[in-house]
Amino acid sequence: MYYRFGEYVSVEQKRKKAEKLVEKLRTQGQQPKPVAAFKGRMAATFWGKSWCDNLEAYADFENRLGRGRSYARSGCLCHLDIERGTVKALVSGSDLYTLTVRVKPLPEERWREVCARCSGQVGSLLELLQGKISRQVMEIMCDPTTGIFPSPAEITFDCSCPDWASMCKHVAATLYGVGRRLDAEPDLLFVLRGVNAEDLIPASLDFTQNAQPDALDDDDLGALFGIDLDVDAQIASPPVSGFPDKPKLLAKASTAPKVTTKAAPDACAKPPFRAGRPTGAAIRRLRKLAGLTPAAFARALGVSIVTLHRWEESKGVLTLRAASMDSLLAFQEKLFAGRQL
Repeated sequence: MYYRFGEYVSVEQKRKKAEKLVEKLRTQGQQPKPVAAFKGRMAATFWGKSWCDNLEAYADFENRLGRGRSYARSGCLCHLDIERGTVKALVSGSDLYTLTVRVKPLPEERWREVCARCSGQVGSLLELLQGKISRQVMEIMCDPTTGIFPSPAEITFDCSCPDWASMCKHVAATLYGVGRRLDAEPDLLFVLRGVNAEDLIPASLDFTQNAQPDALDDDDLGALFGIDLDVDAQIASPPVSGFPDKPKLLAKASTAPKVTTKAAPDACAKPPFRAGRPTGAAIRRLRKLAGLTPAAFARALGVSIVTLHRWEESKGVLTLRAASMDSLLAFQEKLFAGRQL
């Protein structure tokens, strides 16, 4: 009997094919979240490396993960989305394969025990997510029996490829992709396991989410984001629920003349914003005016808490992605209009 081996495909060919598939998904109106091609180690941070180390510690997985490493490094993960109990992915191979990895939520009793053992040892949510924690807390988190990383018994998966193996290379690549994603968004581990990372932080060390926001006037809003508000040009509109999908952005403040306002706008009015480029201090002030914790504010903007911290600690003017700028302006507009956040 003769076996015919598939034609060799180089790493560069895999990468280019995956990039084309990602672009195709975008042209179809989808919003893929690819894991970019990379070289070297699978993960760099405490949370990413701990995820990968945990997978490789189990004999059930160790012998099967090798096939997925090259796929992950080649950028074959065209989409990877992490939600509570579920990882959904699109992986480029001979075809574009759809797969789902299901991870059981962390049992409540086990999570309470983790929180009790870590009590008083985690200074802030930011330090936790950055991996700036003591060796004792690391050991608690990574314990194979009582920690927060899943065991093989807590993981099931399904792939649309014809591979008969219980764990195909596409699933293996996805599992490594999770570790890679945790490097950038470590809070997703807690989302995946269905627990709240803030439970590990003493309440006295965090902002209250229910604090009342300070009163806002026109000068405050103008200074906040480097914008001018033309109250006379406001167009009355009824209150709406939710943020607008695409706030209308007019000319930058630097190119517009200064307009002095005479009175605060009505709560139902929707002033036309001239988009500026915010500073870290401005973003931090906006969060405090809203009375939100860093974690809650990050969720409202659709970014990770690590990204939010990087913004708030930055000096000078920030250059943000269009989607992030839209979220900030929409949040600011809603807060200014006096609607419920």
